[in-house]
Amino acid sequence: MQEKKLFTGLFRQHDNAGKAYNAALKYGYQKDEINILMSAETKQKHSYQRKHPDLSTEREIVEGAGVGGALGVTTGAITGALMALGTFVVISGIGLAVSGPIAVWLSGAAAGGIAGGLVGALINMGISANHAEQFKKELKSGAILIILTPHSEKDCQNLEIEWNNYDGIVLTT
Repeated sequence: MQEKKLFTGLFRQHDNAGKAYNAALKYGYQKDEINILMSAETKQKHSYQRKHPDLSTEREIVEGAGVGGALGVTTGAITGALMALGTFVVISGIGLAVSGPIAVWLSGAAAGGIAGGLVGALINMGISANHAEQFKKELKSGAILIILTPHSEKDCQNLEIEWNNYDGIVLTT
């Protein structure tokens, strides 16, 4: 049985993380397939104010990210909205704000006092210990980590090109 690949992107600029998230949506990924990790401080710093509360958050982001920003949503608003999507769980024991499938594991680990926290969760997902430690340091410095399981090899290629254009540090494991 072949293990599923993980596709990760580390973004030091908040706007670029939002663009990368939008790229994943464009390729058909659902919000519950995309893990987003950032420090609680980063989440607080980039709190999001809705520009079009009459639309669903997803629609506001997708339409705002459309060619020319059809709704006139600024890049900052689009990227801030990635935090409004889904449920972000702030895990105080490790100081992270997380969204996606990893949120359940990290919440349980923090509540149960399981050793390893973020690094352990990343290693359990298939990320090397060295990369997991580096990601932890970067997150503490304000970076945003996006992790997903690619649907296909073509998705890996397309996302790698786009995420590299957004200054992402891309890793496929």
